[in-house]
Amino acid sequence: MKHAVFLLLVFGLFSCKSNELKHGYIRKRKVDSFGQIRDLKSGCLLVMLHTHQNKIDALLKIGKPAKSARVQKFQTEKNKAIIRTFHKQFNFCLVYFFMNSQANELVGKGIDSVTFVNDSLQPDPAIRPTSQKYFVAEFTTMQMDTGMYFGGYRLSTQDSGAWRKPYYYSTSTYGYQAFIFESPQLIQLKRPFKYFVTITEIDRKIFLLNSVVRKSNRRLHRFLSRANKKITTPRFSPYFLDHSNIK
Repeated sequence: MKHAVFLLLVFGLFSCKSNELKHGYIRKRKVDSFGQIRDLKSGCLLVMLHTHQNKIDALLKIGKPAKSARVQKFQTEKNKAIIRTFHKQFNFCLVYFFMNSQANELVGKGIDSVTFVNDSLQPDPAIRPTSQKYFVAEFTTMQMDTGMYFGGYRLSTQDSGAWRKPYYYSTSTYGYQAFIFESPQLIQLKRPFKYFVTITEIDRKIFLLNSVVRKSNRRLHRFLSRANKKITTPRFSPYFLDHSNIK
């Protein structure tokens, strides 16, 4: 009987500790995401446009100039369509556009090293973001989310006896084509930030581009509203000195 009571106490302590760690980790993820959405609202979004230059050059190298020209023409039209769509469907924050050939410059030297492009995809040094707070977005393939949530402890029996073994779970999916929000280091953001909208890409054409951008814009507005409400609660207020809403 005493042995059974002891085991119940041990399991109770394990359960309390696991809940504490789990909730602490989830709270940190929420705090990070709430800060990111507020920074994005007061800052700007840099949309990275792709050129597929390697594919174009490879087609030229193997003697297929006509196909190379078609790929280049399609990608140019696609990039211009993305810019037009953002002008019509996105109003969450200021948006600037740059080519993926400048990605290394952005990561290595920061936003001031990037030359942004105008609506005609021409480099324009006169286009300068007004904020040093920024995030990046692009149409690309989702990557594996290496961040995992702490799930608790389980008793694991080995030769040395029973011991506590932590276990984790992950909610990420990968391999989908999506419109993805990333950090300044081009690392895709994590939940609960609304960091992606999946897309359908068939025959080299993105369908429902307006819908994807409009959905991203709507999700960002909703998540900001949620963040502004949450950070005024006792659970989150210690992490945010400025509780004023960003509208």
